[in-house]
Amino acid sequence: MSKVALGAIAVVAALVLILAFNGLRGGGGGGGDIAYQNEDYKVPPVDTSPPDIVVPTKESELTELTQNNPLYQQSVPKPVRCEMGNLDLTQASQSQVQEHLNELTTCLMRVWGKPIEDAGWVPVHFKSNVYSGPSVQTPCGKIPDRNAAFCYANQQMYYSMTLPRILPASLANQPYVVETVLAHEFGHGIQGRTGLAASTIIASEMEGSSSAKHLWKRRLELQADCFAGQFVGSIAQSKQMTQTDVDNVKSLLRAIGDDTLTGKPDYDGDHGHAASRVYWMEMGLASTSIGACNSFVSPPERVR
Repeated sequence: MSKVALGAIAVVAALVLILAFNGLRGGGGGGGDIAYQNEDYKVPPVDTSPPDIVVPTKESELTELTQNNPLYQQSVPKPVRCEMGNLDLTQASQSQVQEHLNELTTCLMRVWGKPIEDAGWVPVHFKSNVYSGPSVQTPCGKIPDRNAAFCYANQQMYYSMTLPRILPASLANQPYVVETVLAHEFGHGIQGRTGLAASTIIASEMEGSSSAKHLWKRRLELQADCFAGQFVGSIAQSKQMTQTDVDNVKSLLRAIGDDTLTGKPDYDGDHGHAASRVYWMEMGLASTSIGACNSFVSPPERVR
């Protein structure tokens, strides 16, 4: 078996876990005579036994999947109707949060399902799990509180009831901030469904400098920021988002940049500096072309 195949199995066997934060929440019904796209798209039910994620078996596929993926030839529909209700996630009960995230993933599927299909991949309506307590046990291992994650092993998302506590106090209960956490995590799910997560295999097999590994991981994380931006841009009209709402999301990204969190301007982390995270969110907001989120061909200075 090839080194890449072994690496792919190792990645899946190790139950690769991608952790990240972002923001998004409902702000109004939208309506009137707006010509929403994908109105006839039937959102599939939540799939708790989805097909395996796309894992390359040949080294030549790694670059092809990350840099020349057919998903990049597609566009996200805009505007798309999102019927997610309003909820202050800092005050809601666990059952209310679960229902809210179910509404969110329905909106995410309405935006992303068809482009994934049109690119030749199989979309999945990922299950979202809300948990409380110090941690939750998953096929990817324990996920601590104050966190959100996508687990490639079962292709499910996890959201801690205590996540808002680690966010800046001025942002934690603002519309569209906490929800983009799941929009970003859903982005990791898209990467798994379309083979873009092959970058984790590249990183795991690299020898020598850890800096090169961090760079590959940042490309994956910053692309998820961009995907979240495209989702926000797609539903903004339906949810009657304001400029303040968008600015709050950007402020969150600045607050959770690798350099901001560590206080080290030159910190070499896995998720990206504040400026990079905002840059890729803005790329997503500005364009419906999924190719605009191709962070794998961007120069290193754009993925710091």
